[in-house]
Amino acid sequence: LKFTLGESHKVLGNKLEITLTEPLAANAKASVVISYSTSPASSALQWLDPKQTAGGEFPYLFSQCQ
Repeated sequence: LKFTLGESHKVLGNKLEITLTEPLAANAKASVVISYSTSPASSALQWLDPKQTAGGEFPYLFSQCQ
């Protein structure tokens, strides 16, 4: 898939915009896997194990920075 990264924001990072190869039909679903890394200085990031999430299927990454 084609993607672009927006301008860097001091707190929020970069906007990620993904272009799908074909339009989706109404109510259709698509899955996208994003691989990334963080810096050791990213101290406000926290992972939840899948069992800690509402669906119980996938881990969840969130930030406590504002």
